[in-house]
Amino acid sequence: MSLPKEINYTEQMTSLPTNTQSKSIVISPANLTSLSTTTGGTAQFNLQNTGFIIPSSMYIRGKVNTTGTGNTAPMFQRGIPAYSLWSKSAVIVGSQVVEQINGYGRLATALVDLKLSPAGKSGMSPSFALTNEVDAQTLNTRLNGRFSDSNDADEYTFAAPLPNLLSLSEKLLPAEYMPSIRIELTLDNLSNIINQAAATADATSVTISNLEIVYTEVAFGGDFAPTLMSLADSNGDVLIKSQSYQTATQTLSAVAGTQTLTFNQRLSSVKSLLTYFDGVGANRVNGIYDAVDVTRGGATGTGGGSYQYQLGGVYYPQSPLDTARCRAGVFAELSNAFSPSHDYYSGQMAISPLEWSRDENSTSTQTSPAKFFIGVNTERLDTNGVMLSGVSTALVPISLNVRCDVAPQATLAHMVTLFDAIIQVNLMNRTCSVKI
Repeated sequence: MSLPKEINYTEQMTSLPTNTQSKSIVISPANLTSLSTTTGGTAQFNLQNTGFIIPSSMYIRGKVNTTGTGNTAPMFQRGIPAYSLWSKSAVIVGSQVVEQINGYGRLATALVDLKLSPAGKSGMSPSFALTNEVDAQTLNTRLNGRFSDSNDADEYTFAAPLPNLLSLSEKLLPAEYMPSIRIELTLDNLSNIINQAAATADATSVTISNLEIVYTEVAFGGDFAPTLMSLADSNGDVLIKSQSYQTATQTLSAVAGTQTLTFNQRLSSVKSLLTYFDGVGANRVNGIYDAVDVTRGGATGTGGGSYQYQLGGVYYPQSPLDTARCRAGVFAELSNAFSPSHDYYSGQMAISPLEWSRDENSTSTQTSPAKFFIGVNTERLDTNGVMLSGVSTALVPISLNVRCDVAPQATLAHMVTLFDAIIQVNLMNRTCSVKI
């Protein structure tokens, strides 16, 4: 007779190897002690080739000082302050660049808005550095950007998850059986980090110090090696499923009708697609951290249009996302693409109705940026039980068809592709490759 698991007292549980230990690893940049927008630069973190890395434990922390001169109003840092500092992230294993994400700060900020509820984002505000000294004295939490502590100075610390190929791995990473592992983060330009539109609130520099990448490492003891080797195939390889992001940019022309934007991304298993369009001109208060509707589908009687992807010869979704006919339908597809388990009812995003309503004619504010994202789920089956659940591009670039009934303003379109990646580690030769 079968028993409910709640009273099945004979159920066997696995146990850890006898010599299992874990410890926190702290990695400082190997090439510098601080970064400044006056000189630019890239921080290089060389991870230890010991033990097994717990992917989800990885985060970055540091201290930031922003300075201005003669301001009469506070300075404003855009996006999620912990992320908007960075323009690019790269992961290098051995001598091979296995991941490079351009526009990293913009992408990481978007992921926070797409995966956390307003309450969840508020709860993480000290780590994300969203709360300055004034905000900290109230019950209100700023959910977008950060105003400086005073007109000419701001100082804060941050500690935020570091989304990349390593941290998104589904199993422990056997670092002691891999070649050298390096993470590189490149500092963004001052004009992207800080809103420099008002001469009374300009910054002169942003400096980052005390930079560290932190993660937890597990060691199973020397007698565990034979057990690990037994898990490899005949060639000594183990396969670890992960996921990663690619970004690409195209220009939308100021022409009414349908435009096809082609993005040269060729991947074996695309899970989701995401696109955002930059705001333009005086309306672009938040710079690259504004995402607007170029079809103007939210403005009654003044516009309309649609969005539709083509991937591997198939349209996603099958019917174009018409912003004038059902703007909420665009939001539903976005939720399905990035909510947990692609379950619409479990979707939670930190996007307010006002932020969602922004089109290219709207003027965003520092506290309510434009957050009109277009996204679709392309998985063949939502499961982590298979290696490749997404759709292959079939060696053909991904395209986005944009129909604008009224000529849009020329702007940039940013495509983000979420895809499956397989990390292949040869335990005997201590080599590693990544298949995408």
